[in-house]
Amino acid sequence: MQKNNLKLVGLIFLSYFLCSGTITAVEIFFNKDFFYPGDTLSVKVVQSLGTTEPIKCFWNGGEYPILPIGEGSTRALLPIPANINPGKNELLVSIPQETERKHLIEVRAKKFPEERIAFPREKTDLYNLPENEKQRELILNTLKTVSEKQQWQGKFILPTSGKFSSVYGVHRSTENFHKGIDISTKIYTSVFSPNRGIVILATQLNLQGNTVIIDHGQGVCTVYYHLSSLAVKSGQVVEKGDKIGEVGDTGLATAPHLHWGLYIHGEAVDPLVWIKEEF
Repeated sequence: MQKNNLKLVGLIFLSYFLCSGTITAVEIFFNKDFFYPGDTLSVKVVQSLGTTEPIKCFWNGGEYPILPIGEGSTRALLPIPANINPGKNELLVSIPQETERKHLIEVRAKKFPEERIAFPREKTDLYNLPENEKQRELILNTLKTVSEKQQWQGKFILPTSGKFSSVYGVHRSTENFHKGIDISTKIYTSVFSPNRGIVILATQLNLQGNTVIIDHGQGVCTVYYHLSSLAVKSGQVVEKGDKIGEVGDTGLATAPHLHWGLYIHGEAVDPLVWIKEEF
């Protein structure tokens, strides 16, 4: 009898809030119990009682959208960059008609190696070209592209074969931390798209050399620097495994290699995580 009474009270309680429209039943799920710098935090939001008002995430000083992934679910992908402070980091989820939900996300410390790079004189002269700042802004703005539809399917693949000559997060004399991985291999080795997406930049730049940026949807972009040649154009749809260019040493590079980076809402994360894990 007591069990039946509890059910009835629950139904009355649910009915009251449905009619009054003052609350929305929302469940929040994370892809891991703890994270390391370079990881990607997936925040899945399932709404049992519908609302059309947007839910927002606030994380590491930024505001991030929650986008649809099908079957009544939505998701925010959040970057955990190499320079994040380890410990309990606050995530706020703003839900309409509710107070903000606060979650503490554990980020464990990770030690990254250091390396110094010496460029020949003809390469260091590239630093002083007047177009550099404008080109840098072009890259930063392009990497912040957010299209609502998820283009990628399944895990990513490596864009080329070769040796990892530098990994994500390395502290460099030329930058705060290395925002991707370097794959050293023979010049003119083919470079492939690691997953489905739309090319949103394919051009030659001073420091980055021949460059391709692919929008994979929902704030996920990949970048390819120092190519010897381009095999795609801006606006072109590429499938997983499609050729996008060839390895080179254009721009600020000491030897033939591919710099491959993966960005979440304009923040660099470790692209190798996306090869091991499915988002």
